[in-house]
Amino acid sequence: MSDKNPVLSIAYCLETDRFEAARTAHLHQKDTFYCPKCHILVTPARSCKHNYFFRALKILHDTNCRYHKEPTEATGTGTPKTGDPIDQPLLIPNFLGKIKRIPRIGRPDPAELAVLIARAQKLPVLVQGTLEAVVSAWSSLSTPERRKEFLTINGVNRSYDESFEFIGNKECELEDFDWDGKIIQGGAKLTKGSARDYYFVNCYRRFVINGESVPLNIMLGPDFTKTVQENSFSDFINQDVTVFLHGCRPVFNPERSRLTVTLPKDLRYAGLCLRHKPAL
Repeated sequence: MSDKNPVLSIAYCLETDRFEAARTAHLHQKDTFYCPKCHILVTPARSCKHNYFFRALKILHDTNCRYHKEPTEATGTGTPKTGDPIDQPLLIPNFLGKIKRIPRIGRPDPAELAVLIARAQKLPVLVQGTLEAVVSAWSSLSTPERRKEFLTINGVNRSYDESFEFIGNKECELEDFDWDGKIIQGGAKLTKGSARDYYFVNCYRRFVINGESVPLNIMLGPDFTKTVQENSFSDFINQDVTVFLHGCRPVFNPERSRLTVTLPKDLRYAGLCLRHKPAL
């Protein structure tokens, strides 16, 4: 997109107190967004070509703002032409988990808004990601890129490289892994259960519990298989896969002499993901 016809793709969100890209802001477009240049109200929008942008809400951008556009007959709000695809950068999630929202009564006055926007400009643009999105980003990055891209989990900011731990590291026992603060990944095989929509993830790594080497087996029920996993399970059955675990610590089951995992009810930001090998 030429600088002669710039499109506003990043704006300030009052509720998260951060700058956000239109692509992710579109998911919570009822929040309050402002143009970072002239501070008018804007709202996330998406064209039929899947271009994401912020359009002016109620009034036009200031005439001195680089995003000012003359009103059109169709909208009267200076909506940019969105018929052609816009070359928008790939968004790598830099935040895993629920975003803390700031409760506010009313909207800030112009002076307060200017202070809020100036402060937010010193922080990276907020890109929230689900566990699936974060795992997909990690899988698509090269090792040097993983060291350059950062991810915040539970308030701790690390590189993507540092945010993932290999479960096959023999120097680490069960208690050495940061199951809640990092994403633990390693090799496994997926098998189909006897009941419909039930599967088992059998990790290759074994752990020593009470002097005995025990397996780590994870049962996946319909809640997981029907609503979360992006990939088709038929492609995974009896195949070598990479399993990604976050926010669910394995627990030893003495009756079955194995480690098991209970997945959380909210599977957006914690739980389990599967990918075909190799995912390294």
